[in-house]
Amino acid sequence: MRNKIDIKTITIGKQEWMTSNLDVNTFRNGDNIAEIESNEDWVRLSDDGIPACCNPQNDFENGFIYGKLYNWHAVSDPRGLAPDGFHIPSDEEWTQLTEFNNQNAAVKLMSIKDWFEENGTNESGFDAVPSGIRTNDCGVAEFTDLGFQAFFWTASRYTSKNAWYRSLGNQENGEVFRDGNGGYFGEGMSVRCLKD
Repeated sequence: MRNKIDIKTITIGKQEWMTSNLDVNTFRNGDNIAEIESNEDWVRLSDDGIPACCNPQNDFENGFIYGKLYNWHAVSDPRGLAPDGFHIPSDEEWTQLTEFNNQNAAVKLMSIKDWFEENGTNESGFDAVPSGIRTNDCGVAEFTDLGFQAFFWTASRYTSKNAWYRSLGNQENGEVFRDGNGGYFGEGMSVRCLKD
C-alpha cells in the first residue's frame, strides 16, 4: 500500500494543480481500490464497472515516477479518488489549462526528463511524465506508450461508455490532444488533481 501525503502544487493561471500524478490505492474514505496486475482481471473488473488501479507495466518502482493508472470507474466513484481539498478536473478545467499555455501547450506542460523522444520545457511547472496507458480494446488489455505519451482522465463523461481525456507527447504541433470517443471507461490512465 502506498498513498502520497506530501502534496506539491503549482499555480498556473488561476488554477492550482498537483505537480505529480496521483499515486493512491484507497479512496478518500479509506476504502481500498483493487490493484490489478492480470490483464484478464483488469478487463473483467472494468467491464463490471468496478474501480481499479495499477502501476505502469505492473512495476512497483514505476509508481514512484509515474503514479498509478486508473480506470474511469475509480475516477468517477462517489467515495472520491482525489485527496481532501482536491478534485479530478473537468474537461472544461483541462481546456482552461491548455488555453492558458497557448501555443505549444504540450511542450510547456511536459517534464524536461523521462521522455524517450523529445522532452518538454516544463515552462508551466506542470511536470507531465510519460506514464503511458493500459488499453482495453475489445476485451484485450495491454500496457503501451510508457516513455512516449502521457494520458490524463477528466471527470467529464463523453458518452455512456466514454469520458474526455487529454494526451501529450508525439504531437508534431506541440499541442495537447483532446478526445472523448477513445476514452473508454476500462482504460487505465493517469490522474492529475486540481485544488478546490
